[in-house]
Amino acid sequence: MRRAIAIDLDGTLLDSRRSIGRRSLEMIGEAARRGWPVILCTARPVRAIQAVVPDWFGAFYWAACNGAWVLKDGQILRRVEISHEGALYWIQILQAHGLYFLIEAEDQLFSDQQVPEDFWGACYPLDALGKGGVCKVLVSVHTQEEVDVVRRLMTTQYAYVVTDGGRLVQIAHYACNKLSAVAYILSREGMRLEHTIAFGDDNNDIPLVREAGCGVAMGNATDELKAVADWITGTNDQDGIGSFLESVLSDGRAFPAAGASQRPIG
Repeated sequence: MRRAIAIDLDGTLLDSRRSIGRRSLEMIGEAARRGWPVILCTARPVRAIQAVVPDWFGAFYWAACNGAWVLKDGQILRRVEISHEGALYWIQILQAHGLYFLIEAEDQLFSDQQVPEDFWGACYPLDALGKGGVCKVLVSVHTQEEVDVVRRLMTTQYAYVVTDGGRLVQIAHYACNKLSAVAYILSREGMRLEHTIAFGDDNNDIPLVREAGCGVAMGNATDELKAVADWITGTNDQDGIGSFLESVLSDGRAFPAAGASQRPIG
């Protein structure tokens, strides 16, 4: 049976050195040769995906910025973004509360504050932000109280998720997430979520891993993600994706339906 594979990058496909394991590369290549759609589902923007994947991954679907953009062959197919007016709301209110934040828009980063070195590419001042949509607003938090401040500022127009060990709040359009992006891609392919193997490690992967036909948490995943996964594979430093896909591709096993008991593999 034809499957789709949805793969997170950081902490999942990428190891702690931000490299991709040999077995993962081989198995992803084999799945693609069989005609299985491969979907990169990541919080990274396009420029940061390009920095860590081989060129041949450009033929796959990309759900960038947690699904704000969906691309294939470098072409943007779908955008689900915060409006310019919404971006102004967040700029004003986060500044008023003295919170550190950055804005991701048009594959560029904007902030009037010093940007950590592990963010990707040049950073531009907020007054250079255009009038178009915004993929996401990133708020650096250090305490639960700061998370609660952001939560209280939410309206029905927005959604948020806390990631990176509780250090980052990612704010997006209410309909923007990895699950909705994958569902859109599957509709193009004539497939359903029950046909999908989804891999992840952090809380922004929870909806997709929970609803996929086969939701796989990495061994290094958060406890919250492991609790909704069907399977738990090895860690990202153990090439956990490669070992799981090798088992599926070699013996054609039927994976468990969503909500089935967890059974570790690899």
